[in-house]
Amino acid sequence: MKGSLDDLQPAFRARVEKMIAHVQSLGDTVTIVWGYRSTAEQTILWNNRASNPNPVARPGFSPHEAGLAVDLHFDGSVSRSAVGHAAIDFGLRWGGGFQHPDPPHFEWPGFIHGQPAAGQKAAEEG
Repeated sequence: MKGSLDDLQPAFRARVEKMIAHVQSLGDTVTIVWGYRSTAEQTILWNNRASNPNPVARPGFSPHEAGLAVDLHFDGSVSRSAVGHAAIDFGLRWGGGFQHPDPPHFEWPGFIHGQPAAGQKAAEEG
């Protein structure tokens, strides 16, 4: 759901909330741009990917569709590098480190790219 963490998988959402709270404690303002995304919403982004500065997964293969990704905006008080390190510290994968960087993107580290999003789950290690 755009601008919300509501439909994210619970284990992933808990990590995102902790990371956001940490970054806010450092003085940055965090805006949730997009959490869960339906296949219809992903299709619209895919069809308009030429005008998107960030990479767009094809419909059916985005971690957003599994509730395992979120796009966030930070006001810039904390460096992107520090935010990326915080994400890693809280057990997330940061899109800024991808081969095709996607700095606003954070996802569950166990999401398997190239496989359908349906059925992928956030399972706690342990």
